[in-house]
Amino acid sequence: RPSSEERARLTEEVAATAEALIIGALGASEGALSDVLMGGATTTDAQAVLALVAGVDVAHRGSSELRPRAGQRGSGVGGVGDHAPTMASMAVATRDVRETAPRGHITVTGGGDVGGSGDFDPAIVSRTIRGRIRAIQRCYETQLGRNPTLAGTVRVRFTVTERGTVSGARTVENTTNDAALAACVAQRIGRLRFHPGPVGGSVDFAYPFVFAPQR
Repeated sequence: RPSSEERARLTEEVAATAEALIIGALGASEGALSDVLMGGATTTDAQAVLALVAGVDVAHRGSSELRPRAGQRGSGVGGVGDHAPTMASMAVATRDVRETAPRGHITVTGGGDVGGSGDFDPAIVSRTIRGRIRAIQRCYETQLGRNPTLAGTVRVRFTVTERGTVSGARTVENTTNDAALAACVAQRIGRLRFHPGPVGGSVDFAYPFVFAPQR
């Protein structure tokens, strides 16, 4: 085993000519530079050291290809061009996965107050619902991932109390026939808060959410 001084000297000598070399190792059992060093090589010729390593190719300036040492096939580390198709394929595959993620479109129209003893502006309710539409869209897209053709209307009825909280949110129509979607939408509506709330009592509202997958 070479001494630490010999190993350090050899490392410095290899580094001095490493600018023109590209090193590739095939595996832990053979072809590793450490195997050569373990044998006590003390040559000052870095390329000669590499020639002792199985499966190592030497690169020269002006070429993107690796030249196998005599009697050996290439180490499998080719020029940059050899890897470009693989990287491009990976990029395309990643983009395809992202582009094919299920996306849905939601339309909210025709909703408003349907009863109650209080007074509350329906425009405030509509604006608040639209501000939380992403949460409702997540409900839809989660189910859309399981059923890409899922579409239809979920109508939710709920009560806005004088305190500005929502109570009794429930589905009164569900043409999607997806119970999980309807339950999720009603839950999101139940979390809405208004400040201030209605004046003179609670107010009941009903809003339809029309779902359709984006093509």
